[in-house]
Formats: sequence, C-alpha cells, structure tokens
Amino acid sequence: MFTWSFLVLLGNASVKTIYSYLGYYNVCHLGSEIRNPGRNIPRSIFISIICIDHPYYAKIHRQVEDGNTNDGDKDASGNISCRGS
Repeated sequence: MFTWSFLVLLGNASVKTIYSYLGYYNVCHLGSEIRNPGRNIPRSIFISIICIDHPYYAKIHRQVEDGNTNDGDKDASGNISCRGS
C-alpha cells in the first residue's frame, strides 16, 4: 500500500514537526520565567534571525561577486576536488 520512500519521507516530516513543536513548547515554558515576555521573546527571535541571516547573505553575496558559486576546490584542470584530500 505505501512505498518505502513514502514512509521515509513521512518519518522525516514527522521528526521536523515534532522538533518544531518542542521548540515552540520551550519558548512558551520559558515565557513564564522571564521579565516582560511579550516584548522580550519577539525581540530575541528577530535578533537571532538577523544575526544568522546577515553572515549567510554576506557569504552568498561575496561568492556571487567573486564568481565562485561552488564550495569545492578546483585543481589546475578545472575539476572540483574534495577538501583535505
């Protein structure tokens, strides 16, 4: 009835859903222990998003400007080789 790939995908989606729910639960639980949670929780979420996104987009922008859109190292013939080998 269900294929193996469907069950794997369903399990993967279930793990991500439970992980997201537990994160939301932790935020709600900690909200009772901090001062002014209505102001501090959204502020901390936006600050963390900015602190994570800014370096990521700066890296992407730098790669696009340099013309290097891959993460591998190229040898003299232009082939991409694994790092450390």
